[in-house]
Amino acid sequence: MAVVLVVWVAAYRGPGLLDALFTVQVGPWLVYAFGGAALVGAALAVSFDRYGLVGPTVAVTCLFAVAVYQLWQALRSPYVVLVGDPFQIYLVGWPVVLCVAVLVGLAERYVRGATGGEHDAGNVS
Repeated sequence: MAVVLVVWVAAYRGPGLLDALFTVQVGPWLVYAFGGAALVGAALAVSFDRYGLVGPTVAVTCLFAVAVYQLWQALRSPYVVLVGDPFQIYLVGWPVVLCVAVLVGLAERYVRGATGGEHDAGNVS
């Protein structure tokens, strides 16, 4: 969550985040986006702590890196991005990011269970 806030402040130049939280136009969007980021982070923490899965964290980290790189490209471009920049789309699209993390986690858990891995992906009795 802290990384998301750092990228937000660095990309949009300034601490206007608190001011934006109290506007009718931006406030609900920020609550939805950062609430979703917190939910994705909590899901990653549970998947790692309870089941020992690293795949979901790697998948979300890769998606985040791609979004930040695309944001950097968009900010350097002289063209206007009409729909929203890639970082905003990443924040609003947190349900998709959560679904990707869940699918990667299920795949990792299946592979660990099928191969009889030493940690056995949460099948501890």
